[in-house]
Amino acid sequence: MPRARVEPRPVSLTFAKDVVKRHPDLPRNLSAVELTGDDLWLGSDEGTTIERLSRKSDDTFGRHESIELSPFLALPAADQELDIEGLAFDGAYLWITGSHSLKRERPSIGKSAGAIEQLGRMVRETNRYILARIPCVRDPQTGRFTLYKQTIDPRDPTATLTAAQLFGT
Repeated sequence: MPRARVEPRPVSLTFAKDVVKRHPDLPRNLSAVELTGDDLWLGSDEGTTIERLSRKSDDTFGRHESIELSPFLALPAADQELDIEGLAFDGAYLWITGSHSLKRERPSIGKSAGAIEQLGRMVRETNRYILARIPCVRDPQTGRFTLYKQTIDPRDPTATLTAAQLFGT
């Protein structure tokens, strides 16, 4: 079913202070967004988490939770970022895609002589080549969506929803 057209409007996002203290660049490194009911899911191009903010009013989201993805997915490299570039919800799963790109070294500021050489160094990080789905189920009492590694499909109690992923190179 096609989504209803919604006119863009500014919204306020309030992140948890303890999360921002550990990851000060988080609010500036967001690269994907998806809305499920009153839950706003945000993907970052840093780390191995997705962020959930819940609607507080029509134009304000808060009650931030940073959700580590390793309990749901088998990430091949725990110390590498996912570089999330896409999020989508299909009614049963939250889909996540990585950038599928090489990581380039950032040049040193003020040292232009070696900048070209630094930009030429690229690294392939396996986590960036991910396409994954995680069961995302709405609680009928609270309306909030919850991620699961595996759960009964609320639309069909005889079916199971299971987290899964593909990795490429």
